Amino acid sequence: MNIDINQINNPDPQKRKRTFLVVIAVFFLAFAYAVIRYVVIGPYDINAIPLFIMNKAFAFSFVILLFIVNLHQIQSLDRALLGLMIYSMAILHLLLSAVLLPTTFFKTIFNSEGEILFSGASMVLFGIITFIFTVLISKVFFRAVKDMDYGGSFKFEKLFFVFLTFLGLHLSVFHATRWFDVDSWYGHLPPISLLSFLFVLATAFQFFKYVFHKEK
Repeated sequence: MNIDINQINNPDPQKRKRTFLVVIAVFFLAFAYAVIRYVVIGPYDINAIPLFIMNKAFAFSFVILLFIVNLHQIQSLDRALLGLMIYSMAILHLLLSAVLLPTTFFKTIFNSEGEILFSGASMVLFGIITFIFTVLISKVFFRAVKDMDYGGSFKFEKLFFVFLTFLGLHLSVFHATRWFDVDSWYGHLPPISLLSFLFVLATAFQFFKYVFHKEK
């Protein structure tokens, strides 16, 4: 993720505009997919859109934008702004998830007695840890920008590796058993958790390719 520090301190208006358009397009596609899968085809009604569907859209947008920001060959976007948008998506997902957790939208993570399942509790825990590492990565990034030295350091790379690991666990620990039951997919559309996990794998591939070429 090579960044020109001068462009961060004096951002290119055209890059910022393109970045905003990319973020809007990604969020619109994520939101549309969530509406089609869960409301149009699935069992939820329009009342699910303001919180449940928006939460899905923020989470899906987060992993898609994370993949995009790790495409090092893309030079037409403002990566600093894109990183800020990714961080914002993470905060919104965390807040909406906290609001939704006690509701029936998350009823599948509880048993018949109202106790949270081990896999459900693990999903929540890994999500919280993922957010903590999101904050740590952001701190390293913005400190590097201030010091005129981008954070592609060994410290940043270790943080990013652990972040991707916990993100993958957050997505898979509860949902993975349902990924292979295609008949249970609403309209045979893949779950957002599965698509998100694939984007995380693709991001990890880009990340390790970058580290490998950097060390050669």
